[in-house]
Amino acid sequence: MLAVLTLACAGGTAVARTYVPNCGTTYYLEYKPAYWSAGCTGGSPTMPTATWRRWGSHVARGTGTAQLRGPCRASCVDAKVYESSGRLSLYGTRRCVDGRGRRQLYFSRARFSVYFRAHNLFGYPKGWRTFPVFTTIAYQGECRLTQE
Repeated sequence: MLAVLTLACAGGTAVARTYVPNCGTTYYLEYKPAYWSAGCTGGSPTMPTATWRRWGSHVARGTGTAQLRGPCRASCVDAKVYESSGRLSLYGTRRCVDGRGRRQLYFSRARFSVYFRAHNLFGYPKGWRTFPVFTTIAYQGECRLTQE
């Protein structure tokens, strides 16, 4: 009897993955990316070394190195990049349809936290500071998985 129950459970449907919009768009949906950026531009909060501590269907949490462009003085081209410990929280699940007509889940909201050391480029006090990276990423006409 136990063997019959095990086989019946093994034949069930797979749990859908929830993806994160990389570069701030549903055009680059990824599952547990090692590199994450809010916008893929020089001024976007970035986590080039993400390690995911939790990845569920409604919430994902990762840690790694955070990168932020420092304040622009004469030119933003000359701005320094600040690196420190970072945390990323993803939530707010939404649906989109990919190019093959399959429905996909993605996180539409993110919070990015950076640890600021004393005497940092920004003049922030020492400690963690949290930034809402995107309040909502809406389905932008294209839902594309970059990893399959």
